[in-house]
This record gives sequence, structure tokens and C-alpha cells, in this order.
Amino acid sequence: MRKFYSIRIIWWIIMKISYSFGLIDLLHFGHIKALKKAKQENDLSVFGLVSDDAAEAWMGVHVSDESERRTVVESIKYVDEVWPQSTFDPVENLRILHKKYPNAEITLYHGNEWAILSAKKYVQNIGGRVVKIDYYDKLSPQAILDTLNTNVIQKKQLNSNLISTKANTLQSLKEMIRKARIEEMYIVTIGEFSTDNDKVADDIVRAFKAGKIVVRSSSKREDAFEESNAGHFESILDVSVIDREAVKHAIATVISSYGEEVDDDEQVLIQRQTEDVLVSGVVFTRDIQRNRPYYVINYDDSGSTDSVTSGSGGYSAWLSYDVDKNNVPLKWRSLMEAVWEMEEILKGILLDIEFAITSESVVIFQVRPLAAAYKYGRKNNKQDLQDIKEENVKKYLKRCGMGLTCYSDMAFWNPAEIIGDNPKNLDYSLYREIITKSAWNEGLVPMGYRPVPKELMYRFGNKPYISVERSFEALMPSALSDDLSKKLRDYYINELKDNLSAHDKIEFEISHNCYDFSMHVRLAKLMTEGFSTEEILELENALKQLTIKTISSYADVLATDMESLKQLEGIRLDINNITSGTTDFRLIAKSIHTLLDSINKFGTPQFSRHARCAFIAKSMCKSLVTEGYITFEQYNQFMSSIRTIAVDYDRDYHAVLDGRLDKDQFMQIYGHLRAGTYNIRNPRYDQMSHLFSKKTDRHKSDTKISNLNEKDVIDAFDNAIINSGLVGIKGVNVVDFVKKATEQREYFKFIFTKSLSQVIELIKQIGTIASIHVADLSYLELPEIYATEFYSDVDRLNEFWSLIIDKRHDLFKINSEMILPAVICSRQDFVYIENINSRPNFITERKVTAEVVLLEDDAEESVDGKIVVIEKADPGYDWIFSKGIVGLITKYGGAASHMAIRCAEFKIPAAIGSGAILYEYAIASHKLTIDCKHEKIIREV
Repeated sequence: MRKFYSIRIIWWIIMKISYSFGLIDLLHFGHIKALKKAKQENDLSVFGLVSDDAAEAWMGVHVSDESERRTVVESIKYVDEVWPQSTFDPVENLRILHKKYPNAEITLYHGNEWAILSAKKYVQNIGGRVVKIDYYDKLSPQAILDTLNTNVIQKKQLNSNLISTKANTLQSLKEMIRKARIEEMYIVTIGEFSTDNDKVADDIVRAFKAGKIVVRSSSKREDAFEESNAGHFESILDVSVIDREAVKHAIATVISSYGEEVDDDEQVLIQRQTEDVLVSGVVFTRDIQRNRPYYVINYDDSGSTDSVTSGSGGYSAWLSYDVDKNNVPLKWRSLMEAVWEMEEILKGILLDIEFAITSESVVIFQVRPLAAAYKYGRKNNKQDLQDIKEENVKKYLKRCGMGLTCYSDMAFWNPAEIIGDNPKNLDYSLYREIITKSAWNEGLVPMGYRPVPKELMYRFGNKPYISVERSFEALMPSALSDDLSKKLRDYYINELKDNLSAHDKIEFEISHNCYDFSMHVRLAKLMTEGFSTEEILELENALKQLTIKTISSYADVLATDMESLKQLEGIRLDINNITSGTTDFRLIAKSIHTLLDSINKFGTPQFSRHARCAFIAKSMCKSLVTEGYITFEQYNQFMSSIRTIAVDYDRDYHAVLDGRLDKDQFMQIYGHLRAGTYNIRNPRYDQMSHLFSKKTDRHKSDTKISNLNEKDVIDAFDNAIINSGLVGIKGVNVVDFVKKATEQREYFKFIFTKSLSQVIELIKQIGTIASIHVADLSYLELPEIYATEFYSDVDRLNEFWSLIIDKRHDLFKINSEMILPAVICSRQDFVYIENINSRPNFITERKVTAEVVLLEDDAEESVDGKIVVIEKADPGYDWIFSKGIVGLITKYGGAASHMAIRCAEFKIPAAIGSGAILYEYAIASHKLTIDCKHEKIIREV
């Protein structure tokens, strides 16, 4: 019996086990050849069958399910056992195999197409071997797909590489990368730490000797293809190596973050802490928002190594796949060389790379599959995007030849605020027709500004931009000489290029377009910029004359413009009577043309004029604060004392709720409003079923209570006027101007949008007659709508519009692939796009903490007691102010925007024009604090 046992022990010592793994979706000669080799050289052949979930993440799709594939593999005579394998990483099964046969020699067989194999280290550590088998390219999944020539199956190269845990992947890459470095590493499992944590601490001291280390999570659940739990587990910074208790506590903290039911083989990664960090962040090798072919760099340059991954800060930049590698911005060149190297090693995998840049090198903290990208089809749209960009670069260069070199999505008439940064064709066409084609300038010329009878808005891709050169030209007093005007325009352009974050504030911070009480400081700066005393004096006098004229003549201008509004309203009512209930689409089209012509004659030039007056009013009030004539609190009290149409809306809204006003009467006044003034897809207020669905206790009438003594403001203006040498106006005139200009700007917008809203309804009316869905109508432009007058047959009209809609729909989708910056000043801006660090306009000095709700157009979410987040500062969202909101954040919008005025009126803390980074930060938050006094937006836990 003893002899038998002795022989058995020897057998176990020399037992040889092979382990191989794969998908085996379509069994072929290559598989049989490899499995035969693994069996012939070993006593026991184990095959790890990759799960369906892993297969779907890797391939996108597979032919046979797991049970079918298992049956096939089990029938192969060269396989003794089939084990399930949940990922493409075999380490977990190898651990189980080693535990079951601790004295056996385990050999891992795998194809030689894999550039790295994280399991290699583990196999070597247990005394095993790794044998590479020649990959059978002839029947690779990719070759089979290509042969079948199918577009149904999503193509994804299997001859790529293995991504495992954070620690295993870094360990494998550490030996291969040359363009970056990976810090010294020590890997410990939960089992090892639980068995002897003192030994682990001693090993770490011996490995790192001194300095600081980072104790990081490295869970199997963290970096899967199907999902990423990035940031879900703890990482501890600034741990002193020689403090053994601190080291053990940090490891225990990371392990605790894994949860209660965890395997002993789960890892914790310890690394030397990177010093001298200049920039840190994360690179995605594809834009995951819309699955577009761009590298996305989310970064922070404050020296922190975790602000981006923790979501507490940072910036974003995009680099197109077709970028000339020699033209990559210098600050990203070394990083991108490291990224391209890793893409070459890890072919076919979309990557999420955590990095730092020091003064000496690029440091890689983590490489994992970009899990979010697998939710999309893996289309190869690189060439399509390159073609689109080339077309738009040609447009840009052509316009440069016209002297138009700089464009902004938020300068002056800020289209991004009103129609968004990716508007449909009809939105753009309507905004151009009634605002940026000519009315924008026609309203300003009588005030004393330079005539610029040219287009103001241009489009690259789907994104609307304002010509900055023409904006600066149109904001100059006509009294200036041509030479000085040109010199100022060039100076303004250079100022903007030096400070792109001012692109949505050019009227306040760059252009000299009216006289205010801080003007002496800004004019003095021109002395250091090459302007002569005579030129500065010419500019100062022209601004004073324009401003004094605007204020002193405002009452007469207002009376005349009010008459124009009455004419516009009369035309609208007549057209409403003519077209009500008719099926004559030609009559409707003619009425649309007539109504838009009337808006351009009696509505938008007048609105443009009063919008400019409101800006002058705002500028003068803000300068009172800057120069110390009044406090910021007095300024806020004064602005909240101004009564615009929003106050009337709030009063009448609650009157309906209280039964003091008939709902139909309310809709006759306000029913034309819509959230998205130019968007045909959005319903008007009189079509919103939820407008009166919920009653709020937050009545806004008490927000108008103020301790402000208006005489104090009048006296402040009088003092400022005397000190500035303004002749012909008094403080009481300015206060009256400020209040009326602010109120009338809102009123003129309110009235002319009645006609605009009617135009949109008439377009919908033709759509109904022609059997065109309202969503499809948004792809039309005004020339096609005007052309309706010449069609006598509704079927021909349907055919005409449907053809255009189909083409526009496809073109819109393609154009949406292109990422564009807020400001374009060179052809390079089409390839490298960086988010501008926007500076929100904080309204009031209040502070509020509340839950966040994101509103998108006709959203029906409850906003009572919430901080509302919206993209556009469009006045069509006025309904939210009667629903009890406690705070507001907008992506777009200026200091003088409609929403800024609304929030000042109602004393609602707000961040208007927060920009893309803060906007994304806000919508990703459940709860926020808006601290207006300290100009902060803080995420609450």
C-alpha cells in the first residue's frame, strides 16, 4: 500500500495539464490542429469556453450560443474537460486549475497573434509554461466575415490583444512600451493580504524603500469590455512607504471598497506615486458621446492626478483621427505618440488611458477597454468625416479670402443660445431670415452704429457661427473714421484670440460700443496698444455722442417702434383669419412669406434696436458697481425691481391656478410661446398638456419686495455722469432709460415671436395637408416652403418635400459627426478642438443647494424646488419660473440674455452660460450647490 502511494505521488508531481481557451463559434481546421497539439503533449487537456457576454463585447455578435458551442467542443476527442470562462482573460480559471492540481505542470496554449498576454506572468510564477501556436489566418473570424461579405455582423479584429485587470495589463505593457513609462509596481491579492498583512507591508518597503506610493484598486469588475466601474473603487494617494500601518490601512480601505463578497484572488495595485505632474487626465481613443472618430483628452493642469477621474474638474480636447501627426499641438505630442504606440500593441480595442505628463515623460496609470463604446455599432466613419472636414475647411478658407477669419457660436447674436449648436435646417433658416440676414444691422444704424448690410451668421457642418469681424464692425459708432475703425477691428480680433473665453462677452470685455463709467480704464489701455491720443479722443467722443443720443431720444424711438409692433400684430391677425381652417397650401405659403416680410419690417429691426438699448443699460449699471458708486447688492435690488413680461406671466399663471383668470384668456396672451422659439418640433404653451398640471406654493409675487431706495441709484448716476463729463442727460433720465429699455427688450421679443410662432404653425399646417410628419418638416428651409406657392398638386408637393427631407436628413446626420469648437480662427480648429474655459454669468449673490433636473425642450419633469439645467437661455422656458425652481444653470447665454434678466427679476441664483464643461458636470450631478457670491458650482454627495 505504501509503495502504491509513493508511485501516485510521483505521478502527480509530473502530471502535465494543458489549458487553452477561445470562442469556437465556427469550428475549423485551425482549432483542431491547436487542440490536438495541446492534448498530445499533456496528460489532461482543459479548454476554457468564452462566455456569450464576453463574445458579444469582443465581437459585437456571434453565430452560436454558449450551449451550442459547448456541445461542439465537448465532442472533440482532444478535449478532456470544458470549463466556462467569463472573460478573455484566463487567469481566474488558471488559478482554479492550479489550486485543484497544485503539483501539476500547467502549460497555457495560445495563438501567436496576441501581442501581450497578461496571464503569462501568472503561469510563469506557478512554474508553468506558455506555448505559442501559429495563428490560422485563413479561417480567422475576420477572414470568414470578409469572405461572407456581410455588413450585418459588426466587424472586430480578434487578432488583437488581451485586456485584463488594471495591474495585469500594466505589468504586461510595462515591458513593451517605449514612448511612455509605467511606475514601479507591486501587486497583492486579497488572500495574500488576509493571510499575512505584515509580510505584505515588509515586501512593499523592500520594493519601494522610501517615498510616497499610491494604493489603487485592481478589481476584475473594474475594466471589463461590457462595462467599466472606473472610479467606483477606492484609490489612496500620498501613502508613506515607511509607515507600515498607513500602508496596511490603505490596502484594507481599497479592499473594503470592493464590497463584502469578493474572491481571494482580487488584486490591489501599489505603485510609486508620480511627482512633478504638469498635466493629468484620461484619453479615450474614440468619442463615446456619438461614437465619432476622435481622440478625446479630458485633462487637468493644476497638478492634481485625480481631478478628472473623480469628476471634480478639468478640461476637454478632441483630436481628429486624420490629424497630421506633425501638426499635433506641442503640449499633446508626447502623449499622442504614447497613445499611438499602445494602439499598435492593442490593435482593434478602443482604449481608455489614464495618464500624467511630467517635465520628463508621459506616465501611464491605467489602460482599459472603452466599455461605453461597445454600446454603439463599430462603424468605420473616418473617411466620411475627413471628407466633411475638407469641405468645411474649403468654405472657411474661401471666407477668409473675404476677410472673415474668425467665428464664434456665442458672439453678439449668439445663435447657440437661441437655436442650439446643432440646429435643424428650419431653425437655422428662420433665425437667419428674421435676424442675421439684415434685421440685426438695420435696427442699429439709426442709433448711430456703422452700416454693415451683410450676412452675420454662417454655418460649418450643422453648427451656426457669428462672424466676429462683422460683429466688431457693426458695434462701432458710424462717426469714427474708416482708418480708425479698421485699426480697432484688427485690435479686437487679436484681443479675442488672446482670450477666447471672452468670445461670449465681446460687447462687455473687448469692443468699445457704448460709453459707460469704466470706459476711462479701457481707453487708457489703448495707449499701450499703439493708439494715439487723438484716436482715443475720437473714439471717446463718438461713444459719448452715441450713448447720450440713445438715452435722450429713447422715448421717441420707443413710441415709433411701438407703432410698428401694432402694425405687425394687425398683419398677423389678418393672416390668422385668412388661413384658419383652409386646405389651400398655396395660400398658406404665400401668407408665410408675407408674415416673414412683415416681421423683417416691423418686428426684428425694432427688437434689435431695443436689445442694443438694453445692453447699453446693463453696461452702464454694471460700471456703477465697478467704479464703486453702488454696491453689488444695490445693483441686484435695482435689477429685480424692473418689471418685464415674465412678471405678468407669473401673475397670470397663478391667477389661472387660483381661478381668477380663464385658461383660454391666458393662452390668448401667452399660448404662442414655446420652449425652443424656432423649433417646430416643440409644442407651444397652448399645446403643452402639463403646463398647469402641478401647482406650486412658491408664488413669485414676494420676490419683488426690495429695500432699495431708487433715489440712491439716481444720485449715483448723477455723480457718475458729472465725473465722466457726459453732457445732456441726468441720473433720473438714465434710471428711466435702464428700466424701460430692459422691459421693452423683453416685450418686443414677446410680441414679434407671436408672428414667428404663427409662421411655424402655418408650416405645420401645410405639412398636415401634404402628409409630412412635423419632425420631418424641421429639415426644410424657407426657399422650399416659399416654392410651395408654385405647386398645384399636393402629391407633387409631398414628393418634392420628401425628396429634400431624405437628403437633408442624411446630410444632417453626417454633419453631426463633426466636432467643432466654440470659436474658429484657423483651419487647425477643424482638426484640434479644445473646450474653452467658459466663465459663467452668476446672477444674484445668493446660494442654494438642491436636486438637479435636466430639461430638454418639452420636458415634463417636476421642477418644483429643483435646480433646473437647460442648454439654451431661450425665453420659451419662461414657464419654469412659475413652477417653483430654486436655481438655474444654462450651457449657453450671456450676462444680458433673457434668462439672466429673468433670474435677476425673480432673485433666483443662476449660472448663465456655464459652458460645456460645467454643463456636463451639472447634468451628471444628482444634487448641486450654486454659490453665486463666490462664483462656484459644487457637486453635493
